[in-house]
Amino acid sequence: MSQYEKGVHQPGESIVKQIAAVLNLPVPYFYCEDDETAHLLLCFHSLNKYARKQVIDLAEKLAFND
Repeated sequence: MSQYEKGVHQPGESIVKQIAAVLNLPVPYFYCEDDETAHLLLCFHSLNKYARKQVIDLAEKLAFND
């Protein structure tokens, strides 16, 4: 088992950025603590700027009961 899999070593920021670019994933995806958050991030990442704004507005309304 590699040191990365054991958690002994973690890839540096530049390596994570390169992997993200190759896989067309946002860098924060690799730091999500659970699958649900990772899935939400992937969905959000696939949206255009206008749709992202709508999602943020809706999330704020739901979270803060505005």
